[in-house]
Amino acid sequence: MNCKLYAWVNGSWQERGRGILRLNDWDAGQEIHSRLVIRTQGTLTVMLNTKVWAEMSIERASSKSVRFTALDADGQPKIFLAMGSPKDVDLLYNSLEWRVATSRSHTHDDGNTESSKKAKLDEAETGTVTS
Repeated sequence: MNCKLYAWVNGSWQERGRGILRLNDWDAGQEIHSRLVIRTQGTLTVMLNTKVWAEMSIERASSKSVRFTALDADGQPKIFLAMGSPKDVDLLYNSLEWRVATSRSHTHDDGNTESSKKAKLDEAETGTVTS
């Protein structure tokens, strides 16, 4: 989608530029990994390239904007605002929400799997059953 990107810097929104936003997905076994990439329109310079992760915050700021947390080029989390047409923003919001929810479910499943493995290992070592 075409959008305008802003970053929250020192208590105000600072424009990063206008460009093309893409959500890139790839499969890794049972999981889907995603990246959010925004490049400027003319020169295709990367404005934002971040992984979509489970703790990522996504909010619908208005009918024409989505606010989200992402890692900046220096690896520090920042708040960004992507503005575009209402139709595109709606699609972006729903797509990001689905990817974050999927990432959370895989993270939650992995945690349960590790806990289950540890409990079974403890049972085998001690001969006791834990709940």
